[in-house]
Amino acid sequence: ARMLVAGQEWTSPDGRAAVRVIEVSSERSVVERLLRPKSGKAAAHVHRDWTQQFEVVEGEARIRVGKEAPRLLAAGETVEIPPGVGHVDPWNESDTPTVTRNIVSPVTPFVHVVFATLGEALAAGRLDPQDQLTFFQMAAALHQGHGDSWGEQPPIPGQEPSNLASPNAKTRPMAPPAANV
Repeated sequence: ARMLVAGQEWTSPDGRAAVRVIEVSSERSVVERLLRPKSGKAAAHVHRDWTQQFEVVEGEARIRVGKEAPRLLAAGETVEIPPGVGHVDPWNESDTPTVTRNIVSPVTPFVHVVFATLGEALAAGRLDPQDQLTFFQMAAALHQGHGDSWGEQPPIPGQEPSNLASPNAKTRPMAPPAANV
């Protein structure tokens, strides 16, 4: 199984984006992302098995939590997202780099897999134009890490393969939509 280790770091081939593992234990992980200008926008999604806290370390980032309109976070500001609340992770709309910190608790196998996959794909230059995982990369990480993360829409029961296929199909979470706006 893929495991995060404090001190791991992956950098994009052009050196303008990075993923850094600051801390990792069974209780929490702390991962920083250096977001290049105009990047980081992902699809809205829900994690049912962990709490997420985002902090802007440098620069500014937009975030959307629940049904509220996206809002701007400045350096030093944090937002906590409880399990089951739809959100869009912080993204950088500015013309300067932004550093965000993603704190997840508890640390599930999917946390290890998704951040390792993100870092490896970043270093290999295989992320989408927003420096996010593609639909298929996310689907593979969800499967490998047994993730309980979902696209915000449609309702989760409609995303479960057991409701899309035969009654004997094994239920597995599916990736959030790959749409990047």
